[in-house]
Amino acid sequence: MNQVFSKLLIFMAVVLLISSCNGKKSEHESDHRSNDERNSAHSVSINEHHKGEVAHRDISVDHQKHQSTHHIDSLSPALAFEKLISGNERYRQGNFKIGGANQTDREKLIAGQHPHSIILSCSDSRVPPEIIFDQKLGELFVVRTAGEALDNSSLASIEYAVEHLGVKLIVVMAHEYCGAVKAAFSTLEGGDAGSPSLNKLVEDIHPRIVSFTGKEPSNGFVSESKANASGVASDLLGRSEILMSKFNEKDLDIKTAIYHLNTGWVEFYSNPKNNKLKIEKVHRGLASVEGKVERKANVSHTKKNKH
Repeated sequence: MNQVFSKLLIFMAVVLLISSCNGKKSEHESDHRSNDERNSAHSVSINEHHKGEVAHRDISVDHQKHQSTHHIDSLSPALAFEKLISGNERYRQGNFKIGGANQTDREKLIAGQHPHSIILSCSDSRVPPEIIFDQKLGELFVVRTAGEALDNSSLASIEYAVEHLGVKLIVVMAHEYCGAVKAAFSTLEGGDAGSPSLNKLVEDIHPRIVSFTGKEPSNGFVSESKANASGVASDLLGRSEILMSKFNEKDLDIKTAIYHLNTGWVEFYSNPKNNKLKIEKVHRGLASVEGKVERKANVSHTKKNKH
């Protein structure tokens, strides 16, 4: 009997001990979960705060970029011209400047472009302005058409660069042995250039080289190409109020040039002020002709009434 009672007491003690251990384990797990939850919440709070700081820094950087690009002043026509002259000299010597086309340069241009010159040149593959003037990314605003033909899209592109990008120098650049000028010269007295589009192209060039009709072409069509580029420069001012206004305010300069294929030399050969004078003379001449026609019509009308 005593042995049975002793075993019963031992069994009850073991049960109580196991129950006590399980309770402590549950309390420990509960405390551990609470700590994990608190740590997790704290971590989320830190992450959110970090994200807020990063977003704030990003906004600040974007604001600084906007301010820095907004206050960039455009180069004067004279300084832009110097860049082209020195760049062409480097090109001719084969001494190209280093840099200007790496990852850092590309990233700088993401915020916007600030070219110093507009180059209107022929589409000829031998005449790439960026190489000829040794200029890098973001330095030139280039418009290229066969024979520097000036359609509405080309004119609008140039107006955009002047009005919205603040460019103060335009260079109309012809070149030796220009195929478009040659085609225009060969059809001055009639003929088909090969397609309706090509006919339209040469028709655009014809008025600028009409003085060469019936003459022998110059070597490399240099004279004809120069005349064409000068005519394009005049047309820029004559067809665009934006450009004419900037030019008259001396906030824009237009130069004409011809590229020599063999030497690589860009020859600047005329003063843009002459173009302005030509346009003014043309306008005055047209007004004079219109006045004479009107007076003649009035005289004719008066005679008819008398009869």
